[in-house]
Amino acid sequence: MKARAPWLGAGPLEARSGGSGRHLGFSREGRPMEKRRSRRFARRMTVRFGDDQLDRSGLTCDISSTGAFIVSSHLPPLDARLHFQVALDARRFIFLEGVVRRHRVVPPSLRQLERGGFGVRFLTPAELISEIVPQLAAGNRFEIAFEDKARFVQAYEQQIRHGGIFLITEKRLPRDATVLLEVKLAYERISWTFSSHVVQVMEVGTRGLAVVFDDRREVESALRPHLA
Repeated sequence: MKARAPWLGAGPLEARSGGSGRHLGFSREGRPMEKRRSRRFARRMTVRFGDDQLDRSGLTCDISSTGAFIVSSHLPPLDARLHFQVALDARRFIFLEGVVRRHRVVPPSLRQLERGGFGVRFLTPAELISEIVPQLAAGNRFEIAFEDKARFVQAYEQQIRHGGIFLITEKRLPRDATVLLEVKLAYERISWTFSSHVVQVMEVGTRGLAVVFDDRREVESALRPHLA
């Protein structure tokens, strides 16, 4: 089943959720979305990381509940999925899993002033458990497919760059519910999945869900190169 929804200056963009057709629309308020869901804290901690073994090391002074920036001379590939061991003190450690989303490359002449490394988004418990029980995530997963570049550029400029989107859907989710949003550029045969959360549920007028991305910087670094 497919529904149609208004799109400013263009035709509707199709999004799918839980097997049903859905479309992407605009928040009626038109307000810019918040840049980052979680506040980051400056705390220096040692980090070991790797894909199969924790054979690399680095530091973090920039960490939040959704991600961190790891200072390291080793830059894993973008989109690499890694395991992390974060030392809280000499005796306590926590283990996390995350995905590399950006690199910071610093020229040798500036490395005494600024450190290079990479940004990572931590996978949420919901994402990890959904890999064990896929049915748990099916209802909170939306897909938006762009068939041409013009439609993608318009969507980015009018919505995505402000930090979120409005999903026109009959599906009801509670505020702060995690939503996995797959953005697919069909004409380039490439896609990304971004974690987001519900900030508003519209029950009157155009019914749907306003969601913001958990890491706006991650979304921008992935999508912006495809605007040119």
